[in-house]
Amino acid sequence: MSWYSEYKIQLGVITLSIIIAILVLVSDNELQATKIIDSDVFHSSYSNNKTLYGVNSTKNLKQKFSDKVYGGIVSHHLLSNIDIAKFFYEFSDQDVDRVILIGPNHFYPTTFPALSTNLNYKTPFGEVVVDSVYLEKLISQKLVQVDNTTVDTEHSISSLVPYIAKYLPEAKLVPIILIRNAPDKLLGSLSEFLKENNTENTVVIASVDFSHHLFSNTSRLHDLRSISAIKSFDIKSLSELEVDSPQSLNVLLRYLMSIDVQDISLWQQNAAVIFDEHDIEDVTSYVFAHARKGDIRPEESVSVMFFGDTMLGRGVEEVISDGTDLFAGIRGPEGNFLRGYDAIAVNLEGAIASDSCTLNEDGLLIQPENLNVLTKEKISHAGIANNHFGRCNEETALSKVAEVNLKSFSSNEVSTIQGTGMDVGVISVYAAPVPNDFSEIVEKVKTASKDYDNLIVNVHWGVEYNTEPTSLQKELAHAMVDVGANIIIGHHPHVVQPVEVYNGSIIAYSLGNFISDQGGELTKSGIAAGVFLEKESSKLFIFPFEQIDGIPVHLTQEDSRKVCENLYNTNIQDYISDQHPCVIEVSND
Repeated sequence: MSWYSEYKIQLGVITLSIIIAILVLVSDNELQATKIIDSDVFHSSYSNNKTLYGVNSTKNLKQKFSDKVYGGIVSHHLLSNIDIAKFFYEFSDQDVDRVILIGPNHFYPTTFPALSTNLNYKTPFGEVVVDSVYLEKLISQKLVQVDNTTVDTEHSISSLVPYIAKYLPEAKLVPIILIRNAPDKLLGSLSEFLKENNTENTVVIASVDFSHHLFSNTSRLHDLRSISAIKSFDIKSLSELEVDSPQSLNVLLRYLMSIDVQDISLWQQNAAVIFDEHDIEDVTSYVFAHARKGDIRPEESVSVMFFGDTMLGRGVEEVISDGTDLFAGIRGPEGNFLRGYDAIAVNLEGAIASDSCTLNEDGLLIQPENLNVLTKEKISHAGIANNHFGRCNEETALSKVAEVNLKSFSSNEVSTIQGTGMDVGVISVYAAPVPNDFSEIVEKVKTASKDYDNLIVNVHWGVEYNTEPTSLQKELAHAMVDVGANIIIGHHPHVVQPVEVYNGSIIAYSLGNFISDQGGELTKSGIAAGVFLEKESSKLFIFPFEQIDGIPVHLTQEDSRKVCENLYNTNIQDYISDQHPCVIEVSND
């Protein structure tokens, strides 16, 4: 007798049991995903301690909106509890029967990008009931799935439900959490669903925190761009913002646009202000916004981060080959320092190798594959007008740069960087050394300025290792400003040179080295220059760093202040921010 004949009955029973178990499991999962169930089980709010929520701060507040609030943006970080309480208080006297609360799924990977819960919340201010009828509709259209376990631990929801209980006690809740890579098609479908199913008394709120774990001046730069995008309803740029849930903002803004609610009023807050300590190393920032009926009040802007001389040949090539992470000390926690811009640019210090150009006497030849270390970090542009680039065929080199999706700042044409509602032109100038007759350069800048209201000149000039610009550099800089340059960003000296303001424009004479293998002490220091342009003003944010074992590393806030205080020419004092010496602001009046 074969083993199969002997055990076929037992095998049949086992097989049947497995099939039944699978069917039961599938059935249970389907019910979980499609049916709202009554239960005595509740979610708990983030804390049951009433004092943690700062609601006493609203007792003496007078300001409330006279017109209806249809949506908003609020932090879920309870360090900003007083501002959160103010956000909810300011529309607490209007009739609200439903709150759609959309936030990030911070911690848990999931097979479905949008999750909700069918359980109510217990808070220290009372119970918040989930709108089961509305949730059933979302589930039936396959826009969300129920996952009580994941939602239970998500503080973007649990930290805010006490405020709903306190200030909007009649409102039912529809919580939705989104993963960071939620597909755009789903986000569009969610916003369309909200339009079709919401009543006049529904408020849609995005639970979002803004810049995370950075210095206060970095947070300010990133938030300027975020606010510009939000107030301008610049949907396409949301994915690039340095916020914890661009997807939540996406759904909110699409929905508000669809119902003609585009008048956004907002205020900002951050940990540095709350603690009254602007040198702390880890700052999270918050934006609070209310949306009401009205037209868009756009805030047009462009944000660009510039780094200095970047060598990817010679000794740096060996470091790359060893697998060293060149950006470990500069990208910041979660890569946040290199997020939140319309463009990031470096000056390439070296020619680009090709089949016809394999030798270079100074060893700075850059292998095309090494350019990938830049694009991996979201660096979008590279300056190529330098004293090395022409040593190999320029047309071939430009094609190599383009192959890795780097855009070139060249001396032959003006590059356009698109921001929110406005563009900026960037033109490269080669002037190393500065010629006695620079009229041709000035004419090129003048011509470019006719096509752009905002023009940045990216200039390779000066004398190597000089810590001060030459008199000819200054003359050329002033001449370029006089014909239309708003910002001048310099490089080539391999050391940092001063920053000045002339005739309403900002001139950074040299950013120094960014990535290099040079051994001199001064060549190991550099600055990054964050440019923020808007109609009313031009701002320059300076971020000093030093190279440690060839890797650029941010200085502490205390040391950064010292660098910036020694960086400026005397005429710049009136333009330095009161909050931080590494921020310069010039009015465009």
